[in-house]
Amino acid sequence: MWQRFKECLLNLFFPWDNLCCHCQRALVSTEHMVCIHCEAKLRQCILTPLEQLSTHESLALCISAFAYEGIARKLIHHLKYHHNTTIASLLGWYMCAALLESPAERRWDAVVPVPLHPSKLRRRGYNQARLLGQQIADCFRLMLRDDLLFRIKATASQTKRTAAERFSAMQGVFEASTQASGLHILLVDDVLTTGATASACAKALLDAGAAEVTLITACEA
Repeated sequence: MWQRFKECLLNLFFPWDNLCCHCQRALVSTEHMVCIHCEAKLRQCILTPLEQLSTHESLALCISAFAYEGIARKLIHHLKYHHNTTIASLLGWYMCAALLESPAERRWDAVVPVPLHPSKLRRRGYNQARLLGQQIADCFRLMLRDDLLFRIKATASQTKRTAAERFSAMQGVFEASTQASGLHILLVDDVLTTGATASACAKALLDAGAAEVTLITACEA
């Protein structure tokens, strides 16, 4: 009876546990986090193994699970701006699948999330890249290291900037610890657009002595 009472309380105070995280339809026992209809739409956003791959300066390889469109884009917005952090486990699962399908050599020593500036972290309350990174670290039994890379300058939104402006704005934004020396690093972020942020992260890590940096994101715009 106590177990049933506890389940009722959880259902009352944490309705996201039983509703589709996108359409809020009630989930059945065979569904997890998204209903079968939304999962079908999400799978339409999955990039093929060839589409997943891209290259950017300082990065050995860039891998993304989804195109930044449709339900995948909406889930990212729910994660970042609506505090639905449970979505990280769903997106993280697909990111792990993308890594397993990719030709990347899985020789990483550490998972490193793209950091937020402390002021932004205080406002948001969490770093979505870290939540995604934790899922991937657990999947591959790696250490999540958020003590290797730091954002030392606050930056304005990149949304309306050109690619050149984004790369310029990212200069000197990140600093890495010498503890990164010799490590093969899997860098994690939510969305890859121009690659400006990820390239700046990789450069800081490589300057600190990292052997190689590979990027994994949930989406590629």
